[in-house]
Amino acid sequence: MFKGGRLKDMTGFWRGPTAEEGEKFQGLINEIYDNFVAVVAQGRPLDEGQVRELATGEVFTARRGNELGLVDELGDFQDALELAARLGSIRPRPLMVRPKRSIGQRMFGGMGNRSSALPPPRRPAPAVAGRRHLLPGAVVSDERLLAGG
Repeated sequence: MFKGGRLKDMTGFWRGPTAEEGEKFQGLINEIYDNFVAVVAQGRPLDEGQVRELATGEVFTARRGNELGLVDELGDFQDALELAARLGSIRPRPLMVRPKRSIGQRMFGGMGNRSSALPPPRRPAPAVAGRRHLLPGAVVSDERLLAGG
């Protein structure tokens, strides 16, 4: 095998990691984990020890996350839209942005194979009068991006 450095192929699928590579990967994972714990502790009313007890990789429901102090409040899309508008001092007037479909897709898109009903990947169209480009389903209010849809 030819390579430019001794660790260049350390993620190669054709072999397992060496002891050195395993140590390097574990070091990266530990650093990322420690950073995650610090960020959560900084943004929540929890100390790092409490965060480490919770940060096990377990998945929590929204209700359980709220009980544990990981979620500020529970709500739906409308609640999030209203909060974002209030924080941005704007009115919540969402504009749903979707990719344009060709005449063929509009006429025949729902017939036959379900995958043929999906529009092909393309660059998003401008969302508003400005030159803002958004992903399909993004929500825009007064030309400000509020939330992904």
